[in-house]
Amino acid sequence: MTATVYISCLEPKTTKELVQFIYNVDSAASVNSTPVIKARASLYHAHYLATEGDMLRNTRFRATSRPILEYVRTVINRDSSLEFDDPVFAALEKVIDSNWFRGFFSHQVLRHPPRYAIYNNIHIESNGKLSISDAMRFASGVLADIGVFGSALKQLGESGDAFHSLSVQTFLSEPQFDDLIHQHQSATTENLAHQLLDEICRYRTDTRGIPSDTGNTLVPEALLQHMSWIPGILPADLCELMARSSDRPPLSLWTSLHKVIIPNILAKKNNPD
Repeated sequence: MTATVYISCLEPKTTKELVQFIYNVDSAASVNSTPVIKARASLYHAHYLATEGDMLRNTRFRATSRPILEYVRTVINRDSSLEFDDPVFAALEKVIDSNWFRGFFSHQVLRHPPRYAIYNNIHIESNGKLSISDAMRFASGVLADIGVFGSALKQLGESGDAFHSLSVQTFLSEPQFDDLIHQHQSATTENLAHQLLDEICRYRTDTRGIPSDTGNTLVPEALLQHMSWIPGILPADLCELMARSSDRPPLSLWTSLHKVIIPNILAKKNNPD
């Protein structure tokens, strides 16, 4: 239950909203809310949840970035060849705390998960109850995909420098990552990202990962639309950290983007006929 409560609170919820969301009921009084309340209390005392709002009746609980950061550090420390400075981890914390990142765990996504590897940790039971099997693998899987997309967008935009790679220092100078998103939005970056997203939607593979006209899309379109151009502005070191943050790195996604999809886009640009 703690994994389910933590992921559910990446978008803040009151206890009543949390119970209704997890059990998929209109009234929290219609189910046994004790497991949710105990899990919420445990997470709060571990500083994995923080409170927002009125401390009497309308307290909302928001998942903190702490457990995800701890997990990522553990994954990185397993590989002696990897080393990232503390400012890069501080930048990662800023991303995790953004409304944009938490949108990957929205009500719509958790209740109607796309058919995609990183969302395999979401389970909807026969009675409608939500269950998350591994919160950290789920969250770090999303981070890893973002890092791979950030790297891909930089590769795609190298010729025109469309995705200016922010330095970690510049990234940290802005209080909120959501504000940086608004500052760096432009028609050029959006158009370039759409080229990538369109090509991904056309690229289909079978269950073995081999290109197939009748196969599944590499990444669900809804996920791509939320990803959009935004990973392209992330600092290069941060993209690398994020791509390495999961104990199951998205190697097939990295290979498809860098070895097939982006070369196809560049070839079309160089040979428009």
